[in-house]
Amino acid sequence: MRTFTDKDKRGLLIALRVMFRELNNERISGTVGARLIDKVINYKISIDKLLNRFNFERFKNAAGDPEGVDADKYVDYLIDASDAKKLAQEPEWYDQKNGFALTVKAVHDFYLEVSGKGGKWDLPSAFTNLGKAIQSYGLHGIMSSKLIDEVLQKTNPENGELTFFSFVAQIINDVDSPYETLKENIEPDVEPEPDEAPTEQFEGPQEPATENEERPEDEPYPEEYDGAGFESIRLVQTDANEIKKKSLRSVLGYFTANELIGIVKTIDGGMDMTIDEVLDRLATGQFDVQSEDMATREVHRQINGYLTQDFIDCAHVQCHDITEEDAAEYDILYESWDMREPNTRKMHKLLKLIYTEGKDDPDLMDAVNDIEKLYSQKE
Repeated sequence: MRTFTDKDKRGLLIALRVMFRELNNERISGTVGARLIDKVINYKISIDKLLNRFNFERFKNAAGDPEGVDADKYVDYLIDASDAKKLAQEPEWYDQKNGFALTVKAVHDFYLEVSGKGGKWDLPSAFTNLGKAIQSYGLHGIMSSKLIDEVLQKTNPENGELTFFSFVAQIINDVDSPYETLKENIEPDVEPEPDEAPTEQFEGPQEPATENEERPEDEPYPEEYDGAGFESIRLVQTDANEIKKKSLRSVLGYFTANELIGIVKTIDGGMDMTIDEVLDRLATGQFDVQSEDMATREVHRQINGYLTQDFIDCAHVQCHDITEEDAAEYDILYESWDMREPNTRKMHKLLKLIYTEGKDDPDLMDAVNDIEKLYSQKE
């Protein structure tokens, strides 16, 4: 029978946050999230049902009133819902058009939270491998800290770390000797029902490959280049300042103009700036904290509280394991959210220029690998 460790619980909370942030624009606090995960475990709700985005859509449609839709009520719905299904029981559940990328992201972030190691995940082969693993063992089977430890011990990588890509590949490739933890975790009815199974065997998104040609994009995240940890490609496209600015734009909407005026006055020339310019200054810490009066300091403190979860998520994107207790030590509004090493930051800026301005230039695109190798040698 499946048992859940404290690591499993923390990882599941991260995965649930990923799902609800995307589907419902909802932030789940640590306290509420811990209670929900305990309820999921106590009521024996399958992870395959919990993280099934189609179940959430059914619940949302049945609720009718958008105000009545949140993670708490969703979990209550799953306890007795007769129409709730496991992910692999849904038609074309593995299709990216049906939101499979969200599932991959949730599983990846679970893995990162549990193991501290990420790696590339948004590759065609990563989607294919995870789809096969889900169909064979279910999310309930593979999202397990004990399984991660078992695979790590068996593979014994040279650097002692196992990327997400390698973890999933190992599960589906080692079919002759399934891991003991998988045997314990797997649920007997994880396979799709006959009348709901896809008409073709799942293969996931495929791309034609030239015969005898190696496909480096399908290889595990190279160990010699860690960069900023997982999702380095996404950080190239969206840096930490942009993440912070986006979060600020949402959070400041909770305050009145009267409450925010003190913050704006701490920016040199802030009262004559547009809202977008103010957000730019706040995102980059270009304001004078020392000039805050008592009322403004309190608003500053409240803003930090609202920003906490997004700050933690941004840190995780950069492979920094920060808890809510750790975040309390930061002045989240004032300090930079960019935790990358200087060389990694320079490399990402160069790659961003190439991806945005030079993507049609074959020479520049060929230079991407050279730039990555050059900066990885400097770390």
